[in-house]
Amino acid sequence: CLAESRKVLDCAFDDYTKKRAKLANQEKELQHIIDSLPPPTEDEKDEIEEQDPGKKKTVLATELEIKTEEMKELKKSQASGERKWREMQLAYYMEAFAPSPFGGAWGIRNCSWGIGNGAWGLGNSPRTITQHHFDVVNKARINMQREVLGFIPRQFSISSILHGGNYPEVRSASKDPKTVLDQVSTSMIQLYDSKYRVTAEVANLREQCRKTVEAVVASCTDVFPAGTRVVVFGSCANGFGSPSSDLDMCLQLPPNASLPAVGEEEENNGAAAMAKLAEKLKEVGLEDVDTVRLTARIPVLMFNYPIITPSGEKILLDCDLSMQNPLACLNTSLLLSYATFSPQTRVLVSIIKRWAKTRDINSPQFHTLSSYGYIVMLLHFLTHHATTIKGKIVPYYEGDARRGGQYLTNQPLLPNLQRMQQDWPRSPPGKAYTEMSEKPKQQSCLMPHPTESSFTVNTYFYRVADQAQKDNLKQRFAPTQSGFDPSVAILLAEFFRYYAFCFDFKKHVVSLNSSYGTGLVEKEAKAESDAWSVYRQILSIEDPFETFYDVAHVLKPGTFQRVKREFAMAYSKLVDAITGNRDASWSGNVDLHAMSGNDVVEWLCEPLPLEEEEAGN
Repeated sequence: CLAESRKVLDCAFDDYTKKRAKLANQEKELQHIIDSLPPPTEDEKDEIEEQDPGKKKTVLATELEIKTEEMKELKKSQASGERKWREMQLAYYMEAFAPSPFGGAWGIRNCSWGIGNGAWGLGNSPRTITQHHFDVVNKARINMQREVLGFIPRQFSISSILHGGNYPEVRSASKDPKTVLDQVSTSMIQLYDSKYRVTAEVANLREQCRKTVEAVVASCTDVFPAGTRVVVFGSCANGFGSPSSDLDMCLQLPPNASLPAVGEEEENNGAAAMAKLAEKLKEVGLEDVDTVRLTARIPVLMFNYPIITPSGEKILLDCDLSMQNPLACLNTSLLLSYATFSPQTRVLVSIIKRWAKTRDINSPQFHTLSSYGYIVMLLHFLTHHATTIKGKIVPYYEGDARRGGQYLTNQPLLPNLQRMQQDWPRSPPGKAYTEMSEKPKQQSCLMPHPTESSFTVNTYFYRVADQAQKDNLKQRFAPTQSGFDPSVAILLAEFFRYYAFCFDFKKHVVSLNSSYGTGLVEKEAKAESDAWSVYRQILSIEDPFETFYDVAHVLKPGTFQRVKREFAMAYSKLVDAITGNRDASWSGNVDLHAMSGNDVVEWLCEPLPLEEEEAGN
């Protein structure tokens, strides 16, 4: 609640104030020491320059240099403290005052409802509460959002804009929303075709690289069994990559085969075999072969594959080769199945990845999400939402409304391949989409986890095995089948809105292992089954196959709030651009009324200002 959030904020401010004062005192003392130290003599400078650069700061560093380095570290601590305090403030304002998907704002609900129903006891107030009072509070809230968040969050749905919802921004729209959405959709598709669609030429070059490596592996008969294959996984194979994606490959041993024993006590994880393979790769002309990650749990070789273009220019293809990685290959197959029959999904993923990268929320090493995490979030959204006959995109868990058959369509935007009834694709057209309450558990679907001996992986999902199955699913889930055509622009906007304002991060888990019969996966259930923390009230993403693994475990509370803020900002940008809202207060003198579809996409994916990027990292 608002009161508890305020208590947390007050405690955080006390800690922040104490640490800031402590660091300020340390800075003052350190600066006094630096000012009192003499600069290094010319002899000391010459001696330092003659030494190994790596030893400058450790062997021959003067006391002045040491104190200067300490000052730099202290400045970093101060910047980190300031950043964490800003993130805590954003968390409070997003929690307490960001707009609610149900109308109004958290703590300031719909005005007429609050007055008519005496919310929070206002109906018994000794003074008359009028709309004017709510207007004053609402104006103050908007000013606060502009100052703290940097924008005014928009909570109403795209369908409200298209069908003339009763919101000031919609009523005063200076542009035709449908026309703008069509323009944005066209620009998204054009951007995908020009920058992210993988051409046959690029695919052939990757296959050439794979065959070269596989031939080298086949020549190492003393360390790899005959029939060992090189398999591509990741973005180059799952349908959601781009021409610039790195080529991730892994070795796949024949069934029941194993690597030769290395020693009586040493477990053979393939590191010795990979080290020998590294030498062979150098011999055939592969460049920059790096063995630094051979000591990892799953050994990995990194190298560059040289390609000579028709113009004679040499370019290098970044490659990784790991030992057997069956789970990565399994995930790749699942994602490829979605990409195969849903071209819209490919376009959406390319724009979301571009947005996340330019907004600096796509770096697990800096505690933000990986591209894989965003893909799972998108698939969860598409498999858990449907369209109404009026064109509104709503959750596919509306109980009585769905069963009544008059409100929702009879299928989601995208089928859940891990839950869809196996015989449904072969049923007569028009039959309601159905899901299994649980995945099949026959032996053919189960696989021992390669590193967690106590865990068995259920590998089941509906395989799109041939062109006929692909065409069948593509036709069944064509936009026109639902009676409403949700363009890629509408889907993108509703995706941002869902995770900015609608999804309950404290209660639910983003998962593809849920059905409309069982509802969303709850964190309490994951706490019981896989010991997930119920106190970690931020985004959690369940891996489709390693269900004990949280793809979002890299997030911290502060970076989660930054990610959530970016979702809210992206949706608000799209709403203001679609309506041509002249009251919006975006920085950079943005002319929303004059924006083309391409301008909207570029504005959505504009790079993060340098000062914000440095503060975030």
